[in-house]
Amino acid sequence: MKHDMNKGFGAAVAAGLLAAGALVAGDAGAGGSDPVDAARAKVSQMALRSERIYKLLRDARQARDGRSAPCLDDKLSQSHATERSGEEEAAAIERAAREGDGHAVAWRSQRLEVLAKHSAEVYEQAKHCGKRA
Repeated sequence: MKHDMNKGFGAAVAAGLLAAGALVAGDAGAGGSDPVDAARAKVSQMALRSERIYKLLRDARQARDGRSAPCLDDKLSQSHATERSGEEEAAAIERAAREGDGHAVAWRSQRLEVLAKHSAEVYEQAKHCGKRA
């Protein structure tokens, strides 16, 4: 299973590289939102997901749910790690935009997109913690 997950991640990175190249080749500012604002919005969504997982964990602990709580604790750790990485990418996007480095903005934006998708996946997994199939 781990191998399949890595293939999916690799495919996402490859797609990101292609998209980043397309952004650099074209006019990244035409018709699109500001990449710094978009990055901040993605990180805000990631933080919101972390907060929601925390609330699920808090509720599971209060209910003394010995099956859900450890799973949610793990998902919260994953969500926080992904959120921190997203914050680093957003800061790098801001620096690159300030310096006028469109290639770096595109590359970092694509990396942030992969992190945002991972954040959403972790949240979806957290919603299923402790539930029987």
